[in-house]
Parts: sequence; structure tokens; C-alpha cells
Amino acid sequence: MKVCDVIEKKIIQGQRIMKLSDSCEMYVSALEETKHSKPGYKAEKLKKKLEKSDTYGQTLPFCSLNSGGKFKLYIVYNSDVSTDRCVTLAYELGSTDIVQHVALYLRNMTAEAF
Repeated sequence: MKVCDVIEKKIIQGQRIMKLSDSCEMYVSALEETKHSKPGYKAEKLKKKLEKSDTYGQTLPFCSLNSGGKFKLYIVYNSDVSTDRCVTLAYELGSTDIVQHVALYLRNMTAEAF
């Protein structure tokens, strides 16, 4: 699935949010299937590309999240989504990350035990 299709279906029509890093991973995967593969493509570069886009430039704002680390973390959302809805979606997205992190940790601990 193309990144534009995902952005259109999930973010614009579905009124969801997405981590920029996830969008970038999809973009890199999509390019690997072409002769224009860019394995080291940076999320910041995709962000600039989307911001300059005639299609998405005014529709997709980016919110920088203070991750407290060396790297910046951005979420992408539909500008028509209300602030309270974005906060709810960001919380759900963060909760999903925590659940995935815990599941991976438990899986690794179980694998090491056996």
C-alpha cells in the first residue's frame, strides 16, 4: 500500500493520527519495491516533503513530542481533527506503544527462560 493511500485513508478520511516514523517506514518499504530504493531515508525529509506538498501541505500538521532524547518524535494528524480528539488519539497511540513494548519484553524474558 502506498504511503499516500495510508495517509488518505487513516489520517484524512479516518481522522486518526500517526507517528511520522511509521509513515517514513512505510515510505521506505514502498520505495524498496521500485528502482528508487532509499533505505536510509529520514523521517525529517519526509516531513518536509509532505509540508511542501500541494495535496497535504495545508491538511497535515505535525506535532513535535518531547521524547526527552536525542531524536525528535512527531505525530501527523488531520487539521480538521479537534485538539481534544488529537489528545485522545495520542494517548491511545502511546498506550499501544507501551503495550507492544511490554509484550516484547515478556516474550524475550520467556524465550530466555526456556
